Amino acid sequence: MRGLDNNFKRIFKRKIKCTISILIGFLISGSISFATGLLNENIYNTDVEFIAPSGSNVIQTNNEETYTFNGNVSMKNEGDQPTVWALGESNLTFNIADGKTLSVENINNNREAYAFAIGANSNYSPNGIMNISGGNLYIDLKRSIFDDAAYAFQSDNDGKLNINNQSIIIKNVDMGIKMQDDSKVDIKTGYFSIENSYYGIAMQQNTDAKTNNIVEINSETDINISSKMEGKMEGDMEEDAASIYLLSYHKNNVFNKVHLTAIGNINLEASKYGIHSYGQNEVQLTGKNISISGNNYGIYSTGSDDYHDSKIDLNAQNSITITSNNGWSIASMKENSVVTLNGNLSNINGASALWASEKGKVNINTLENHIVSNRTAAKVTTEGEININKNNTAY
Repeated sequence: MRGLDNNFKRIFKRKIKCTISILIGFLISGSISFATGLLNENIYNTDVEFIAPSGSNVIQTNNEETYTFNGNVSMKNEGDQPTVWALGESNLTFNIADGKTLSVENINNNREAYAFAIGANSNYSPNGIMNISGGNLYIDLKRSIFDDAAYAFQSDNDGKLNINNQSIIIKNVDMGIKMQDDSKVDIKTGYFSIENSYYGIAMQQNTDAKTNNIVEINSETDINISSKMEGKMEGDMEEDAASIYLLSYHKNNVFNKVHLTAIGNINLEASKYGIHSYGQNEVQLTGKNISISGNNYGIYSTGSDDYHDSKIDLNAQNSITITSNNGWSIASMKENSVVTLNGNLSNINGASALWASEKGKVNINTLENHIVSNRTAAKVTTEGEININKNNTAY
């Protein structure tokens, strides 16, 4: 676990550098109120395209600004800076007409560039806000070599991201949503998908965190997050890809919280972890059918010590399927780790199925249960606890 901790800390230590023009403006004026970039109109009525040269942004601001796009809008980035950067104290709003699409893409494959950075690493002030309303959102950062360099959304330093639109598709990213330090993401959409990522949703609370990191995604249809990378790793990145990867262990009153709600289905798949939760985290998935798969673990949940809770609740109208090809379908470790399944039917398939250790708990409350394992159906060690509805069918 120490290796995972160090790897994640390395991933989260990257800092975005402000442009030289910002620093010069601050030194000359003593003020940090500014907006730079390519957007020079508040309303665009036709299809438009903006290309940010390397080291620049389509928009970077710490002001309150609103832009309306009545046609399709394409934002492209040659690399090295966020395409859209809502700095501390900003309140940046994009209004997209229904049926139109905001697309954000990297021009060069495998260059360092973020699509949206909100409040990220501003040394001046926190509380950056990014709002996207209406239309469709399409993000492709062209990653085939995965490193810590390209995120669809980075929210940091009390940043807030609010989206209410028709659909969101994110492709070829190191991380779909990266959050730390008291950040909030609130998404309401018709359809949500992350494809070909290293981490789908990655969150960490640092030692000085004051409030919860929160991701809430509500979809009128499905939520799909895939971290089965079609590419290779670079640098010292370990192959620990996860659809949801959470670390929070410095304070006993500050959580990472992920709430995914779909009227349709929720599907998570990853080359290692479907869900990885270490420390003080809360995960709630609610949908018609829920499917989670990871080559090593479908779900790995552990408290970091006796007072750091890791709670994972799955609530399905119909079925829950948890799969692991090479390891455990569900592992719940340490006293304050609890994994709970609620629904009509559970299908748990793995090389090994259920493992509870050091007072960790697994509660399977589904009305009908099928457990299929090539090795161990259920393992309890050091006062672990596995509770299964009596209608269970095990193989």
